[in-house]
Amino acid sequence: MNIDYDLLKTNIEANSEVELNINELLISAEVYKDDFIRVRNKEVTMIFDEEYELVECYGEV
Repeated sequence: MNIDYDLLKTNIEANSEVELNINELLISAEVYKDDFIRVRNKEVTMIFDEEYELVECYGEV
């Protein structure tokens, strides 16, 4: 699975109600359990499905 960083950035921003360090999250992007993309930092962990829809979030967004 290749990560579309532009689409990922768009969906991180769309699912965030507080200011997040988007670049830090994008740098952390990894394929997770084959069909998911996970981004995380010390404040938040977000998991997106293969269509870049948010499926889980931990932390304050």
